[in-house]
Amino acid sequence: MAKMDNLLKPKKVLPARREQGTMTLWIVLALSAAVMSVYLQTTSFDFTRYDDNYFITENPVVQQGLSLKNLAWAFTAVQNGTWQPVTWLTHMVDCQLFGLNAGWHHFTNVICHLVSTVLLFLLLSRLTTMVYPSALVAALFALHPLHVESVAWVGERRDVLSTIWWVLTMKAYFTWTLKRGTARYMLMLACFAAGLMSKPMLVSLPVILLLIDIWPLQRVSLTASGKPLLTKQNIHLVVEKLPLGVMAVGMGIIAIIATGQEGSLGTAIQYPWSFRIENALVTYVKYLMHTIWPVDLIPHYPYPASYPFWQVAGSCGILLGASLYCLKNLAKRPYLGVGWFWYLISMLPVIGLVQQGSGFAMADRYSYVPLIGIFIMVAWGGKDMMEKYGWPKLPVAVAVGLVLMVCGVLSFFQTGHWRDTETLFSYTLAKSPGNHVALQQLGVEYRERGEFDKAYTFLEEDVRLNPKNVDALANFGQLLDRMGRLREAIAYHQQAIGASPDNPELHLNLGQIKARAGDLSGAQASFVRALELQPDFLPALLNLGFTLFLEKKYDEATAQFALVLRNGPQTAEAYNGLGLIAMDQGRFDEATTSFRTALRLNPGLTHAKDNLQEIENRRQKP
Repeated sequence: MAKMDNLLKPKKVLPARREQGTMTLWIVLALSAAVMSVYLQTTSFDFTRYDDNYFITENPVVQQGLSLKNLAWAFTAVQNGTWQPVTWLTHMVDCQLFGLNAGWHHFTNVICHLVSTVLLFLLLSRLTTMVYPSALVAALFALHPLHVESVAWVGERRDVLSTIWWVLTMKAYFTWTLKRGTARYMLMLACFAAGLMSKPMLVSLPVILLLIDIWPLQRVSLTASGKPLLTKQNIHLVVEKLPLGVMAVGMGIIAIIATGQEGSLGTAIQYPWSFRIENALVTYVKYLMHTIWPVDLIPHYPYPASYPFWQVAGSCGILLGASLYCLKNLAKRPYLGVGWFWYLISMLPVIGLVQQGSGFAMADRYSYVPLIGIFIMVAWGGKDMMEKYGWPKLPVAVAVGLVLMVCGVLSFFQTGHWRDTETLFSYTLAKSPGNHVALQQLGVEYRERGEFDKAYTFLEEDVRLNPKNVDALANFGQLLDRMGRLREAIAYHQQAIGASPDNPELHLNLGQIKARAGDLSGAQASFVRALELQPDFLPALLNLGFTLFLEKKYDEATAQFALVLRNGPQTAEAYNGLGLIAMDQGRFDEATTSFRTALRLNPGLTHAKDNLQEIENRRQKP
């Protein structure tokens, strides 16, 4: 009976789930504190001219906030070589809530990074049922200096935002594998689509899902040596991801077209395929070196003139050797293969085989997601080594803590360089003398601040070092225009057009300078050429209208302003132009209405205010 009583008596069982939940909560709080300790400083930072102008500070549509019209624009616009509707919407929300208060825009980036960090930790904990290695991966993701660029740069919102959708897609996929259902599969597709529309970086995710089928999900049948078997089950794992693959291919095509439309897609003449392959091999290894030794990180790494053979061969050997080792140990240590090929595959779209932008060999922001694979190798590899060699936990924990502390300190100071354009690119120029982008950014910053002597120093040096570079020629020409040296400004813009004859912006700028020089017919020819290249180019239509007005060709000018308003009904300057025509013709009431409409659309349009005052002055004349 005693035995029976003992059996019936409830036993005290340790509440393992509750303890694990408490530990998870403490880790989430620690990760949150770590992210904030590094990145909260950005709330006092300004925007930079490094693409923030394209996305926010000089983008009138984004600044208007959310509306049905702007929603349609977000899903149709291609700017700066990108199609990113979901990212556009977040910028619009920020502008609607905070205006152009840069600190809040930065804070949104920080929150996105924090959410990605926490979601990554929770996902890995669920996939592997191992809390501490998952926490280490998330901590390295949160604190590594290579990730500073993605977080501290408002214009790179797409990185931190798309990663949230990356992790959510993986979570939805895992949930679907546990319990199949159309609704769960559609949720996965929706998360993936949102991620693609934040940044095309997710095109590699379907392959990454195949990797996690190997480990930790163990859905792939392997031989004893770790080779996948050609079984019906394994084939089905590929087939079930085909919808994701189709979406990824479609997004890849859209991204290439968008980049090509903006003229930022490198040609085979600029970047021969042999050089692209060499650059890809070398930069794969350079990212690893920067991961281990993250110092002297800058926003723009220019191409070298060439890569020495030993560097290319050495990089090829490292990549091949590591890949073979991971494949050989796939059955015994699958996390190594999954982590390594996560890194290689997710980096592939941005490794430089498809060239874009202003000639950069690599970029820190491109490592944001790929490094998760390396961190998985480190975390689970470290765990295995502890178990194999019997390392005591306390010294290992202290060592890990010191590494994370060093990463945090380095990231804190690296973040400080992103305070504003002048700080960022003065630092860049100190680390990379003669850096074209740094010279350009500093020159334009000083030019826009009216510090022409400083601007001249940087922009002239940029032209000297890069005499055939379109941006260098155009930026120097614009500075000379601002300094009143119009003949020289025209000459430099003509050189820029010679290097890039199909760029409508260059023809617009040349036309504006010619108009200021009094050559109205030459200005009109430039505006017409810009419109031939881009028929809906509103600034060219607008400037053509004003030059026709100056020649008193009122009917033609009116037709141009009407065309502007047909394409852009909210264009205040067009109403100002119509008001000028009416005022010149003595139709003061009509002119007043036009000027007031212009001011309603753009209260800061000083020309319209001055023109209203001019009407009052004319009316008071006897």
